[in-house]
Amino acid sequence: MYWNWVTENWTEISALALMACGVWWLMPRTLRLPKIIGLLLAIGGADWLVYQLNASGASAQRTLFAAFASAAILAAILMITNRNPVYSALCLRLQRWPFADCF
Repeated sequence: MYWNWVTENWTEISALALMACGVWWLMPRTLRLPKIIGLLLAIGGADWLVYQLNASGASAQRTLFAAFASAAILAAILMITNRNPVYSALCLRLQRWPFADCF
């Protein structure tokens, strides 16, 4: 039952897993890892997810919603994973713009 759903939606699951790897890479820790790799993983996963969602029939509304939703998710990831509270507040502000654009 669940296996059929997984085999039908493996591309979306893979894109979400790629985004999750990017979030894990960006999490603060004692050993600093280059942030660019985590950002590339998260952006690549979001781009792949937007592409998969639009593959079934792209419309302007669906494309804009997917782009704004990806921007909001990426800004939220940056807000959570940033060590500097000022940059986190800026990412919070950046994260709210796509929500306003969606509505």
